[in-house]
Amino acid sequence: MTTYLICLAPILAYILLLRLFDSFRLIRWGVLSASILSGVAACAAAVAAGYAIFHISPDATESPWLFPLVEEILKMVAPLILIRRRKIVFFVEAMVYGAAAGGGFALAENIIYVVSNPGMMLGTALFRGFSTAMLHIGCTALAASVMLIYKNMYHGGRRPEPRRHLVCCVAAALVVAIHIVFNLHLLPSLLQLVVTVLLFLCLFVALGTYNERCIGRWLDHSITFDVQLLAAIRQGRLAETNTGEYLIGVRSQFEAEVFFDIICFMQVYLELIISGKSRMMLKQAGLDTPLTVEERQRHADMVGELCALRGNIGLMGEIVLRPILRMKDEDIRIMGLS
Repeated sequence: MTTYLICLAPILAYILLLRLFDSFRLIRWGVLSASILSGVAACAAAVAAGYAIFHISPDATESPWLFPLVEEILKMVAPLILIRRRKIVFFVEAMVYGAAAGGGFALAENIIYVVSNPGMMLGTALFRGFSTAMLHIGCTALAASVMLIYKNMYHGGRRPEPRRHLVCCVAAALVVAIHIVFNLHLLPSLLQLVVTVLLFLCLFVALGTYNERCIGRWLDHSITFDVQLLAAIRQGRLAETNTGEYLIGVRSQFEAEVFFDIICFMQVYLELIISGKSRMMLKQAGLDTPLTVEERQRHADMVGELCALRGNIGLMGEIVLRPILRMKDEDIRIMGLS
């Protein structure tokens, strides 16, 4: 029993370590749990694929790159889906959810290894468990971070299919290369474990720091504009602003009712985004307080109203508003629309 509990140690330790980077409290435990389960499922799929490959072509199993390629591709599926569905928006989410997927894979793999070797010593189980867990956790988190960086670079425009596929191939090639080098055991086992841990630790400390700076700049640069624009709408001074002049210029393209809904959409959107950003800043400062039942209901009503207005203004309305509201994935996330 102790040996099986040891299999959990590296996964819990690493995920808790990455959780410390989340000073804005963006991580959702439901998505984290689903990511871990996806890693377990990926391990089961990898084992099934291994058996199939062995029966089809036994010689293929001797290839040093085949199983690392299969394993890394299977582990990347869940983070890629989360990114495409905008469940992963910030770098800390990519690191933690990617690490969770890799951790679930390592957990299942370690349990299979322990079951296959019932006489294994506790020290061997702990050492091997940490070594392989660091590899799987680090590689999947790194792949998720690379894919998110690419997505943010091309945010707001249409991305050609070849480029989207290319970045997935680059991320896969990077982590597969690391996986292959790890499997070659070019260094003594203990030294290889230390190098692996230090490599990924330094990488994720750097990415975590970058993530904090990006969020800070996003909050600082956008909340002032949002507050000023909302005040202009409430005070009836929108026409006096550059935004108002821009909207007046396109007003003739819409019916009066639709144009009114566009202004209402702006107001509700800004109210939600300012509230969300303010709560993020309070969370980072440790001053956050739970929402009351009335506040939660009001927020839910506003989100429902925004969704209804979004349907009323249509795609053309969103296109017109995009230069004003930016409508970044980060904004949508903190409003609770994702």
